[in-house]
Amino acid sequence: MRARDLAFTVKRGVAFGVRDHAPVPRPPSVVRTGQAPTASVYAISRRRNEPTLRRLMDDAQRHGWPAHVWALDGTDGGLGPVVRGTGSGDKFTLLQRLLDEHPPREGDHVVIADDDVTVVHGDLSLLLRYQRAAGLDLAQPAHARFHNVSHGTTVRRVLTLVRHTTFVEIGPLFVIAPHARPKILPFPADAGMGWVLNISWVARARTDLVLGVVDGVLMEHHGKIAVEYDDQRDALEAGLAAALAAAGYSDLTDAQRRLGSWYRWQRTAPWVR
Repeated sequence: MRARDLAFTVKRGVAFGVRDHAPVPRPPSVVRTGQAPTASVYAISRRRNEPTLRRLMDDAQRHGWPAHVWALDGTDGGLGPVVRGTGSGDKFTLLQRLLDEHPPREGDHVVIADDDVTVVHGDLSLLLRYQRAAGLDLAQPAHARFHNVSHGTTVRRVLTLVRHTTFVEIGPLFVIAPHARPKILPFPADAGMGWVLNISWVARARTDLVLGVVDGVLMEHHGKIAVEYDDQRDALEAGLAAALAAAGYSDLTDAQRRLGSWYRWQRTAPWVR
């Protein structure tokens, strides 16, 4: 299996940083009302991306949410006291260490973030509100069009608020709902960089996980895709191919399906009863 089979990159506009200017609708009342959700935020950071991650940490701080960061190559101090440890390692191994040493509060969503993502429409609180209203166990904001995108299914659709899908990507930002934490956490000890973890979520979307992409909140991924993994790529691709075959999929795009759509003219998500 080749890398081109593992990821879909939006070609037009990526190199030029074109922004998605199509208007995003006002959230419906079912999203805007009710008690504000809360979260604990976890991230892996590289020194060069501290200014970008700082914006996400500031968002968490505005809401009074705890944040915990692992700095791979040290810190310039821009992230302040939220840095809990430093040193190299695999993404999900380090995330689980953060979760073990700094557990999320009871009732919190768990936000998992890379250091090179910016929420460009809405904020983390709005994302959590959409997730709650749509009954999603696992959710992520849609990618703004024409930016660094690994999977076409995560790119924003302009007519929908939320899509019920079989696929939520392991980055650059995803959220676990409070009620779903026992289903998803702890991350498997062999999750490593998370490629195979994606397939386990796809398989469980058939049974006990409700996954979705929130088109009412947009993010931009600033980093180049998977360049950090070059020395591991052969092993990662082999593991992903084996996981896809075991789950009965011919390739990754075969596993990425839409199960339902919450259109902007609908008051509630049709799959929520």
